Amino acid sequence: MYQMRRKRFMTGKWILHMVMLGICSAEDYREKRISSWKLLLYAGLVFLYGIWEYSTQGEEHGRWILSSILGSIPGAFLLITGKISQEAVGYGDGLAVLLIGISMGFWEALGILFTASVGACFVSLYLILRRKCGRKRQIAFLPFLFLGMAGAGLWTGALKIGKL
Repeated sequence: MYQMRRKRFMTGKWILHMVMLGICSAEDYREKRISSWKLLLYAGLVFLYGIWEYSTQGEEHGRWILSSILGSIPGAFLLITGKISQEAVGYGDGLAVLLIGISMGFWEALGILFTASVGACFVSLYLILRRKCGRKRQIAFLPFLFLGMAGAGLWTGALKIGKL
């Protein structure tokens, strides 16, 4: 019963995060920043979804709270890194990872962050080797989080695709 309920929640969460990451990624790619109101909307939707999820958890409240607290660690780490590095890692990126972690849990957030980081590393390396930019050029990170979330959805089966 718990696994079936968890799978339904994961699909709903995945859709919520994909939509909001898609909206925020487009702005981050174009302008290298994210509007505060979009991040607040994202946080509000995650909060409302979390309340609904918490109210339907039955006897799993403790597990849900622990998962949310542990899930916030990667995002908190990114926010601290952004503060220490004078925003070499943007606060919007840290807040997005924080919201993903609170909603999805520690391991899911870490996997999405790892996938996004590897993707950003490869693109940065490609741009440097092709002499399209220097080491100091900033690239938008939220599009990579968007792709990491898409990969996580495909990997965990949140996105149902028929047999190919």
